[in-house]
Amino acid sequence: MAELLVTVAEAKEYLRVDGDGEDKLISSLILMAQKYVSDVLKWDVSEDKLEPPIKQAILIVTEHFYEERSGADVPKVVMTLLRPYRNVGW
Repeated sequence: MAELLVTVAEAKEYLRVDGDGEDKLISSLILMAQKYVSDVLKWDVSEDKLEPPIKQAILIVTEHFYEERSGADVPKVVMTLLRPYRNVGW
């Protein structure tokens, strides 16, 4: 399994989730959020490159995937946080 750059405990605090009943779901959502953020950045995010705005973006996307299971668009603030770190080029 890929490394979680945001712990389940951190995500649960951000989501305001008590108990352990949704830990597997939250762990899966963190991994999906990390993949989403990496795709936007166009580079693989890792622990040594995890700037605070990138970590915040992972938390926001995790929350979005948790709350909006209908396929709604990811909040625009995510792009605002990630734009300075995005690898843009040919």
